[in-house]
Amino acid sequence: MPPCPPIRGLCLERSTPNERLVSQHPCIGDRLVGANRVFANDRSRVGDCLCAPAATATRLSLPQADDVVAATHRVVEYDLDGNALRELYKAREVIPSFSVSKDAKLALVRSAPMVHKQRENYLHYLGSGKKEKLDLPELGRIEEMYLSVDKQGFYFAGTVKNPPKHLAPVAGALNGLYYYDFATRTITLLFSRPDTYINNFVLLDGASAAAQ
Repeated sequence: MPPCPPIRGLCLERSTPNERLVSQHPCIGDRLVGANRVFANDRSRVGDCLCAPAATATRLSLPQADDVVAATHRVVEYDLDGNALRELYKAREVIPSFSVSKDAKLALVRSAPMVHKQRENYLHYLGSGKKEKLDLPELGRIEEMYLSVDKQGFYFAGTVKNPPKHLAPVAGALNGLYYYDFATRTITLLFSRPDTYINNFVLLDGASAAAQ
């Protein structure tokens, strides 16, 4: 097996999903799957490229830095001219995802109070300020998430832990696009593609969404 070129910039930010960088690596097939599994096991590990057959991929044994309290982050609504309209959310948290309902009454928040702490998912009621933690043990790695238009669930790009056959991505896919229903706690696989890692997606509404 020929040596692999290094992945540049892997140490820039520990809170950034390493899988994004692995997915851009020129290696394909088993070596890419092996590298992705290593970084998916512990996103705080950093280092140069690790490429190996999936069956022999192991965790990087690098020291873990001390965690730090997150800086204050704000979510602000702007108009199309770039004028700030109002502040929706403010907290000393890392906030990789913040999705607001169409009526601006509910937000789906993914955040953590510490820079390297595992992200948790919440429903935040913008009127009252109430924040409700979501218990989602069946979900694995989440790359991006959006509250559904009807507020009955959310869409996410990521993985499901120990997925049954109907929720497993197609062979060779590194993750998938799913829908989670709040009321029934059911998950639906919407899309996956071989040799593909979904970093992000855009949720459309109305006629444009129906045409996709």
